[in-house]
Amino acid sequence: MKNKRSIKIKHIIWIVLFLIFINTLILLNTFNKNVNPKLEKVVEMDIDKMINNIINEYSLKEDYDTIKNILIINKNKNNEIIDIDFNLASLYNFSGHITDELKNDLSNLELGKTNMDYYDEYLSSNKDYFVLMVPYGISSNNIYFSNLGPKIPVKVKFIGSILTGVKTKVTDYGINNSLIEVFTTINITSLTITPVASKRNSRDFEILAASKIIEGKVPEIYGGTLEKSSNITKTTLE
Repeated sequence: MKNKRSIKIKHIIWIVLFLIFINTLILLNTFNKNVNPKLEKVVEMDIDKMINNIINEYSLKEDYDTIKNILIINKNKNNEIIDIDFNLASLYNFSGHITDELKNDLSNLELGKTNMDYYDEYLSSNKDYFVLMVPYGISSNNIYFSNLGPKIPVKVKFIGSILTGVKTKVTDYGINNSLIEVFTTINITSLTITPVASKRNSRDFEILAASKIIEGKVPEIYGGTLEKSSNITKTTLE
């Protein structure tokens, strides 16, 4: 009698464990499909906002000396701009400075020097990544519930290399004049790790470094716009 009862209890225990296992799988699957993408989106928006705030401080604001040092502008006999070339030495100095600044800022972020939303100072300390504690309610489409529920840890780490370059754009401006703009291009890759998945995100940013109106028209063959880009530096994130 006791043996039969113990066998019944074992069966019940196994059934309960099996149901718990199935329910756990269902919950994880639901989390992965519905919650995880929204978590990643919130974190990506936070990172984009943070990086934009950083790089916006690098703008040189119409530094004509920068343009003169970086660009070599070739014109034809009609004073039309037919080509743009780069002074490589000036380009390396220009992009290298911004890369070093950005690398330091990203390193400071991982060390906790940030005011990002949901940032967790305790979990981020002494790590090579930082942790955002995102409320579960953020997955809801209702703004009243967005800050409710348990906090879900999301790790973020900057990986690979910072790639920088220079992009120039020349457009017709008035009569026989052109507007020349110099942009610094930046590519940054981050790794976002949620409880159920990890995702790499590559981001491209442009900083208007300088702009100036110069004498010389863009030929009609270019449609009134002349552009050129060059990749300059690659700095590994450690």
